[in-house]
Amino acid sequence: TKGTRMGPQHLVALSMAGVASIEVYARPRVVIISTGNELVSFDSSEPLEYQIRNSTAPLLVAALKACGVSIEFQGIVADDAEQLERALLTAIEQRPDIIITTGGVSVGKFDLVESAFSKLGGKVHFHKAAVRPGKPILFGEFAGYEFTGKGPTFFGLAGNPLAVAAAIRFFVKPYLCALFGEGPEKPQRLPLTEDVQKPAGLSFFQGGVRDGQGVKALSGQASFMAASFLKAEGWIVGQPELARINAGDLVEWYPLW
Repeated sequence: TKGTRMGPQHLVALSMAGVASIEVYARPRVVIISTGNELVSFDSSEPLEYQIRNSTAPLLVAALKACGVSIEFQGIVADDAEQLERALLTAIEQRPDIIITTGGVSVGKFDLVESAFSKLGGKVHFHKAAVRPGKPILFGEFAGYEFTGKGPTFFGLAGNPLAVAAAIRFFVKPYLCALFGEGPEKPQRLPLTEDVQKPAGLSFFQGGVRDGQGVKALSGQASFMAASFLKAEGWIVGQPELARINAGDLVEWYPLW
């Protein structure tokens, strides 16, 4: 049926029924571009003092491949308007379904993604969401390709690893699932075992672990920190109207990926 992900068990049933072929959704093609003067390849042996290894590109590639998409990593682009525009044009020329950038979507001097996107005819659907981490996220689409009328969807993600992880899980993956014809994901609702402070007015995505019959939020989860996230078994989602979630309150619990 529509929205079913094919697995080995489905092939058994189809083979027994004598079905040699079926119609399926094409794998979405995704181009990834990392931005930032400070970035060097993740396998760089000796980054300079002002440089950091690119950890978000491997994260995106691994997470999105698990979603069933085809990935092209286009490399790292400096915080330069002309270079960024050329990189986006190169990505568009590949005719992907989705283009994803990391970094450069906030409001600083070197945050150039929105202007480059708009200059190339991109239409912004929203820029910034009431979430943490990942508030600066940009979502839009480029002008349509000739003959098809639809251009690539665009996600501009913040550059910090946890912000990228949250954006994949709660923005990019649901979009991909919709492309595959799958319905909305339904989280578990489980009791929190310890109090959690959260920013009022923002939905809050926090890594957590199962704790008996409930869940517990992990500490040390600033957007740039990865050590705590390594222990996470899933995501706790705090709703925007709350500034504090008390032990015993029910929270939404999502698998990590």
